[in-house]
Amino acid sequence: MSTNLKLRIAAIKALNPDAQVGTYDVGDTIKLNTSEDIPNSEDEINAKIQELKQTVAMEMLRYKRNEKLTETDVLVARSLEKNGIVDEKLKTYRQKLRDLPTNPPADLKVNETLTDINFEIPNSN
Repeated sequence: MSTNLKLRIAAIKALNPDAQVGTYDVGDTIKLNTSEDIPNSEDEINAKIQELKQTVAMEMLRYKRNEKLTETDVLVARSLEKNGIVDEKLKTYRQKLRDLPTNPPADLKVNETLTDINFEIPNSN
């Protein structure tokens, strides 16, 4: 089943929680397994699809952000043990990571690698 079809089914289910949505085995035709038709317009369904895509993108962003914060925890600990000072580049980087969920890029899109965001850890002195 294609990703677009899965998103469409998820959108219909989100808009109609009690609906039983299924697919035909042939093609990408969506069929409701109830006696009612989908009460939503194409515009409503497409808007919900975009909302779901944005939710997935934010979840991926948070996961990647948390991964990078965990990676840099070690660098912070080493710096503090070594000389009691954390490099300003590292502090700034970590703050930007912490701010990402409240200030995501305006054009954040769903993609497997979040290529729109630079997650490269800065070199510390």
